[in-house]
Amino acid sequence: MYPLNSQVIADTPDRKFFYQREAMLLKRYMDESGAATVPGTLEDYIEKVIRPTLERQKKAGQVAANLMAAYLRSFEFQGTGETRHEMSSHVTKRGVPERAGVHDTQDFLFRHCS
Repeated sequence: MYPLNSQVIADTPDRKFFYQREAMLLKRYMDESGAATVPGTLEDYIEKVIRPTLERQKKAGQVAANLMAAYLRSFEFQGTGETRHEMSSHVTKRGVPERAGVHDTQDFLFRHCS
């Protein structure tokens, strides 16, 4: 459930494949949540896509979430110490963020939404 353009970190054929699959999942989750486009802020993304998706999955009986992190990055998730508002600066609709911004956003979402 990752909203940023991953071009900057899809640097191997395997990662490129898995990030393409993640993009397909994101589209599905957004469609199911009624979001026509990626929300413009991280706060909106969390509230309009992540929370509704997790709530639907819980209501359907899902007891855990399968995180694809092992295929996409290291397991070294850092505590960013940033607020949602501060992290929103990394979210863009069409732009490719800096590599550090991608990992910071992943770390933030993992820590605050899991």
